[in-house]
Amino acid sequence: MRAGTLRITGCLMALVLFLAPAPLTLLSTSSHSPDSESARSNGVQSAESREIELRLAVSEEEAVGNWSVDQNFHSRTDRGGLWVGLDAEAQLARSYMKFHLHSLWDPSAIESARLVAYMSGNLGVEDIPIGIHYVSDDTWSETSITWANQPQHTIEATSVIDTPESPDMFVTGNSYSWNITNLVKTEVNGDKTLSLMLKLTDELCPVQRGAVFTEDEYYHFNATYIAVVCRTPEALNLAVNGNQDGLLVEYLQDPNPLLAWSFNDSYVGDYQTDFRLGVYSTPEFQSPGLLVSGCPSLHTVFTGCTTSTTEPFSRSNQMRIQYKYLSSLLNVSGAVDTLRFEVDTNETTVTFQNLVVTLAGTKTAGDLGPLFMDNYGTAVQTEVLRAEAIDVPVVNGTLEIDVSNGFVLGQDMNLIIELRYTNCSGGTVLSRYTPNTGLGSVAYTWGEGVWGEAYVEPDAFYRYPYCFGLEIVLETESLTSWNSSAATTGIPFALPSNSSGTLQMKWNESYFDEGGLIDKIYFHVNDTSTDVGFENLTVILAESNLEGRLNHSDLAANLDVASAMVVLEAEEVILPNHGGVLVLDVENEFGFDGTTGLLIQMSWDGISGAAGAYISSSGRACWNYTNVVQQGNENVTWSPEVAFDFIHSETSSVYSGLSLPEQEYVYWRVAVRDASGFWSEWSVNSFKYHPIGEGPTYSGLSVNPDPVTVNEDVVIQINVTFVLGVSDVLLELDNANQSMSLVSPDIYSTTVLASEVGSIPFRIYMESSLGTWSVTTGWLHVLSGTSTTTASSENQTDLLPFLAIGGVAVTVVVAGAVALRRKRATQPES
Repeated sequence: MRAGTLRITGCLMALVLFLAPAPLTLLSTSSHSPDSESARSNGVQSAESREIELRLAVSEEEAVGNWSVDQNFHSRTDRGGLWVGLDAEAQLARSYMKFHLHSLWDPSAIESARLVAYMSGNLGVEDIPIGIHYVSDDTWSETSITWANQPQHTIEATSVIDTPESPDMFVTGNSYSWNITNLVKTEVNGDKTLSLMLKLTDELCPVQRGAVFTEDEYYHFNATYIAVVCRTPEALNLAVNGNQDGLLVEYLQDPNPLLAWSFNDSYVGDYQTDFRLGVYSTPEFQSPGLLVSGCPSLHTVFTGCTTSTTEPFSRSNQMRIQYKYLSSLLNVSGAVDTLRFEVDTNETTVTFQNLVVTLAGTKTAGDLGPLFMDNYGTAVQTEVLRAEAIDVPVVNGTLEIDVSNGFVLGQDMNLIIELRYTNCSGGTVLSRYTPNTGLGSVAYTWGEGVWGEAYVEPDAFYRYPYCFGLEIVLETESLTSWNSSAATTGIPFALPSNSSGTLQMKWNESYFDEGGLIDKIYFHVNDTSTDVGFENLTVILAESNLEGRLNHSDLAANLDVASAMVVLEAEEVILPNHGGVLVLDVENEFGFDGTTGLLIQMSWDGISGAAGAYISSSGRACWNYTNVVQQGNENVTWSPEVAFDFIHSETSSVYSGLSLPEQEYVYWRVAVRDASGFWSEWSVNSFKYHPIGEGPTYSGLSVNPDPVTVNEDVVIQINVTFVLGVSDVLLELDNANQSMSLVSPDIYSTTVLASEVGSIPFRIYMESSLGTWSVTTGWLHVLSGTSTTTASSENQTDLLPFLAIGGVAVTVVVAGAVALRRKRATQPES
């Protein structure tokens, strides 16, 4: 690509209004499964936990040999199938591999990448250097490649294994890896297809030597793959109304608290582009939850089945099964987060060994046939899950497989789901299906030792026109439902290469549920693989209050200059095609709040590729273009089918879910997405909504001395406590009040001077940190002379105590007011 070229890489999350979390294939573990025991901690992660490994499955692979230069060895899998080496007769073998990198879109997020191959056999001497070479031509096929037509490779190896101490270098039964980080980063910015070749570093040595690696047809789970280590962000400092822990979190008074977090990423200049927030009543974060912000949408493909079968979830030996669902059942597009198969059991867990899940969208009509690979037609398969051992839950009658948003479902495509595993345990879980024809079909094989390895068996021994119950959890949402039968237009994505012009598209505010910074724009097209390139492309976004049709004779009149912003300007821009969606990545600088209409203007000088855009009546469009043989100038009452990705950079959200349960822990979690499209692990915390209406508790009210003689100091003390703290303690005496001081833990005290005799009532008001109040009363008993009797200050009546004089009980009545030194202030109402 020449200098000045800008390649718009986009992301796999096409067909979306809101970009979904983690569009990553082959996550080795689920990144959104917080440990229930850690649900009350803040979940701060170590640096090591902030890296994830993606496993990108091989797309095609085959060996070639110089002893039969025109022979293709696709049908041979001797000792593993991928031969690298030399035999005693100087017969030489090399192995080629091809990988699709479409699930990666930002090379800056890649820490490292390795080619991993499992050695299943040898060609003689084992400890021999083997190198990995880059292949620039990706047009070769595993069913036609030969020694004679093998593509060119680089002379110098990208990476060589030649130094490990014997016997650790190329010993049968081990996996080996070559560093291909730079190659992967380059291809992510290129055509996203990477071809590699393994060969001996010295192919002239006459000694028989070499290795045999495992290809997919020999044993699928040990097939070669690319391991990509990527950095991920963190959601840190989870806080409720500004508090991460403590009593204010344990006794939350606000039924609609502010839930907040901070975004953290080691990559300089990175920022949050989206978040997911969930609030649940259990530490296992079981659905449906009290609140799920940015929530996935549940789409029912087919349910209500009454017939059951053991396939595939009650087969304890090897299984390979394909499901096919017709596009008429889908009627929705988006990034798939979870597959939910209908079963006859409500709650249990199924454990799979060597589970692999593959998804594909295909235009191939009819029921599934006997050959698994032929059923895909020309569709590219996306391996969305690979795990050596995984526990899959059954929740409310559905077996839920988390596929981590690695596949985009197009509603105008038939959906194929393929499952493989080597063992299944956990009890009897029967799949639900209907034998009614015309909805879908199934093809499968199972067993061990009867038909060979069912895990890699190419033939389906059982085929039925059955439709199994399925729900799909989508992390995305389209602007409008995309019409699979909509007409198409060539404007602008299928115009002749010599065309130049301007296209305007407009939608009014009724089509937008929310706004934000616009990051990506997705166009639904009728071609599933062709990228479209523009020369001298300029993209402008603007607010629009225009009603009705646009003016095609004066395009400038349609554009609100005050709000217009150039969001992309480059000599060359390539819009990648992700399974029928062109991704236009713009600078995320245009803020759109959804209260006005939106206008997009694209101007270009040349175009390459051809993909007709599906059109929808949800908007308006006009254009003006020219080329050598034709010109166009028109306005219409439709627009290309489109979806938007808005950036959500906010790091807090006011709780607006179901009513919080009182005096019970509530568990909440947050995951954040960075600018590279990678999602963090869940960070978790908890709080308890415990509204308190009563005031502080108190005890031990004392007056000392009691009674007191006139002109003496009196110390009044009380023990006051409140779980969230005491704000103030006030003494009210003679219609005035003064604050009491905290003299020791929970003990409040004040001293007053008794200046005149009498029996004087007082009140103590106690305010909690929440503003709730308690009140109690007491008495001062002031005598004119020295008292020899001590009386209780609590629960006194208006009468003075009896005094014993010379053995005779005498009632002493003292009248008059008591003058005390105190500060007047406003007191709370009685």
